[in-house]
Parts: sequence; structure tokens; C-alpha cells
Amino acid sequence: MKKIILPAILSCCLSVNAFAANTYSGVSLGWQSISATSSTYHAWRPGLFIGYGGMMGEDDQDDYYLAGELAITWPSTVTNDYISRNDSLRMSPMISLSIIPGIIITPPVLGYLRLGIGEGDLRARGDWLRDYITGVGVEYALTPCWSLRGEADYNWFRTINVGTPRGWDATVSFKYTWDA
Repeated sequence: MKKIILPAILSCCLSVNAFAANTYSGVSLGWQSISATSSTYHAWRPGLFIGYGGMMGEDDQDDYYLAGELAITWPSTVTNDYISRNDSLRMSPMISLSIIPGIIITPPVLGYLRLGIGEGDLRARGDWLRDYITGVGVEYALTPCWSLRGEADYNWFRTINVGTPRGWDATVSFKYTWDA
């Protein structure tokens, strides 16, 4: 866990100090559904994120976007169905590090993909469970600094005693870009 989180935090701190024009942070609220052979887990997923991103392109055409993002969420259980206590899929907190490539759809609308890796504290086992994240999202610029994002992510985790957990997340977030 320390091998992933410590470099990510240091990178984000460096980007805040050296490149404040493209540093962003925000809050999110999502719905999470994880299931395996004999267990299901549903939760609200509030969180915080910080990242660094920028527009790219050729010939003064900034059509492409690339960002790196560190996020933490604290899922709040709605339902948690399992056969025995050790089969619970409840994870809190969950930490992720993602790469976000995107493309401008129209001037205020950005379409993007999320490719990431994360870990969640699997409470029943007292162990951190690694997950891999792929997703798709849309970001709408409300002002030069504020954006609204909508996203759907697919997660798959390493195999545990109940099988290979897989999950879906749907998230809405507000993003603030510093010095935009």
C-alpha cells in the first residue's frame, strides 16, 4: 500500500507547488455495487480527489487532455449480504491512483477514460484488497475554474475466499481547477 500512496502524494504535492495552473481538486458522491459468488455490497461513496491535468494538441489545437489523479473515498453501507462474516465485501476507505486521457467533444464538454489502480480496506479480513479500474466519463465546464463530472467505472479485485469481486460505480463530482 505504501508503495502506491507515498509516491502519489509526493507527486501531487510537487504539482501543487510547481504547476498550480493545472492542479485541481474536488468532491465526489457515487453509488457503488460490488458482488462475488456469495456476497453483494452496495454503498454510497463520498470522496475527495486531487490531480494535475492539462490540454495537449498540435498547431495550437488543444483537443486532447491528460491528467493524473489521486482519490480517496469512504463508502457508507446501504446493504451488505454475505453467508459468513469473513465473506463481507465492505471496504472503507478506498484509495485510487488514475490516469485520465480525454478529448474535447465540444468546447465546454470533455469526454474521458479512467485507467487506474486502487486498494480498499476489506474490513472483515483486516486486509487491503487491490482493485483495477476502467471507466468512462463526461466533464462539463460550468466556469473557467468549476466543472461538473459524471462517470461510470468498472472495478475488479484480486481473488479472495468468495471468488473474484467485481463492481460498478456511478459518480458525480464537482472539480475546481486552481488558477485556471
